[in-house]
Amino acid sequence: MNTSILILCGGDNTGWRKTGGAGRKELAATFGVPLLARTIRQFKAEGCRVLVAGRCAEIKTVAEAENATLLPCAETKTETCLLNIKEWTQQTVFVCGDTVFSDDLVVELSCSRSPMFYGSFFTSEIYAVMFEHSWHGRMKNWLAACHPGSGCLWNLYRALNDLPPNRHLLDPLTWREVPGPFVRDFDFQDQYEDWRRTFDPREP
Repeated sequence: MNTSILILCGGDNTGWRKTGGAGRKELAATFGVPLLARTIRQFKAEGCRVLVAGRCAEIKTVAEAENATLLPCAETKTETCLLNIKEWTQQTVFVCGDTVFSDDLVVELSCSRSPMFYGSFFTSEIYAVMFEHSWHGRMKNWLAACHPGSGCLWNLYRALNDLPPNRHLLDPLTWREVPGPFVRDFDFQDQYEDWRRTFDPREP
């Protein structure tokens, strides 16, 4: 299957920096390599085409070193996804660059077919969004319906499910609850430190 993985690395890292995080959270060390490099390698191992959208030089350097395709990055995640619509293929997956993915979830994302959001409803986190070619038109409309300047992936989820702003409602037809705690995103430095102490004690 022709699967494209679009890794989103355009956030401003505000929470990460305010809690003492150094550099980009997408480049935090995980299992001996930058998080972004690990994610690229995981999806490439499944035969996926990997693309990275990010503005800073450090993100671009890692993407180039891992032979991933660099894409332009807009102000928000939803705007970036829409900006790169020409890169959508038979199967497209939007992936948050600050998330540690288990190998099992990578395999599932690489071969699933239904339009689906993957995340933790309890912690209000979306890790990835997957959809097929037949949903391109609808996905374009849902992305366009997201308010400019408020382009988190939750807005896309609400648009898809016809929900009002700030409303969280789990729809089992479009939501895949990802069991933790190994799959985890890092908004703050202390979240990363907790994960590192539990799963990656080799890091200092």
